[in-house]
Amino acid sequence: METQKHKKTTFVPFLKWAGGKRWLVDKHFDLLNVEFDRFIEPFLGSGAVFFRLAPEKAILCDKNSQLIDTYRAIQEDWQQVEKYIKSHHTNHNKEYYYHIRSKNFTTLVEKAAQFIYLNRTCWNGLYRVNLKGQFNVPIGTKKNVVLGYTREKKIGPHTHTLNAFPRFP
Repeated sequence: METQKHKKTTFVPFLKWAGGKRWLVDKHFDLLNVEFDRFIEPFLGSGAVFFRLAPEKAILCDKNSQLIDTYRAIQEDWQQVEKYIKSHHTNHNKEYYYHIRSKNFTTLVEKAAQFIYLNRTCWNGLYRVNLKGQFNVPIGTKKNVVLGYTREKKIGPHTHTLNAFPRFP
């Protein structure tokens, strides 16, 4: 059986996530120096460990279906996601934020761009929904929707390693 020894990469998560492991991979990468055949991440979130390890084979999971759909959209068409994010960036202000937060988009790409936009501009990158399943985090102080370098562009072509996005019931 062939195993993979990973190397430190420059991929950075495109989301901020409460409980994320970015601090772990930044400060203690040596703890992740193991061999594996397939990387399995049951709590994907921002994907900090996944993006740092950049495994050839992976199974990525999370209970949050909107999060998983966002990764799927980037995997399938990151250019369209980026286009919508740039539009959100151009229009970003308090009224626009609450308008987009209240919308129910229908396409996977639009939903992904909404998810990323809200994550980047809400209070502290928090993900929270009410009992009706509606995102209800107030606007934060961040103004940049499009990051200094486009993480989706760096990540999108490499998402062929995302073999499965199982959903939990």
